[in-house]
Amino acid sequence: MLEMIKSCAICEPQTPSFVLYPATLNIHELNEQKWSARKIPDGTHHQMHRCLGCGLIFSSPIVDLEKINVLYRDSAYTYKEEIENLKLTYGYYLQKISPLLSSKDCLLEIGCGSGFFLEKALEMGFKKAYGIEPSLKAVDQALPDIKQNIYTGMFQDRLYPSK
Repeated sequence: MLEMIKSCAICEPQTPSFVLYPATLNIHELNEQKWSARKIPDGTHHQMHRCLGCGLIFSSPIVDLEKINVLYRDSAYTYKEEIENLKLTYGYYLQKISPLLSSKDCLLEIGCGSGFFLEKALEMGFKKAYGIEPSLKAVDQALPDIKQNIYTGMFQDRLYPSK
């Protein structure tokens, strides 16, 4: 179930890293009830490293891809109680970066949950908003007009045109 990462994904494979935070999560006990990319703030996390070359923080070891796919797909965490606050927060940051965008033609969110950020982007003037979300339960919570723009599954190359 474990896949070891010994170096930074950005730097050369030989670039050393150090343990920034020891693991507080037993990855052998992970299941869909305990799994979420954004866990309820319970203080659990994988072992975290910092690359000495570029400063990237990354997990090592990590759960293998097959197990990750199952955990995301079956995840029961949908952020239901937090959605209104999340919309405000995501909207705030989208507003801050809007001057840097060349257009508001299209937005793609990878890991869109129930599509609350897609909703906010459309409210803020984006013409189209699409999402990718592997959690079946999260996608089931999406509004019907948003749900039709969510691909249920893991991100794959060439899933969407380049623009």
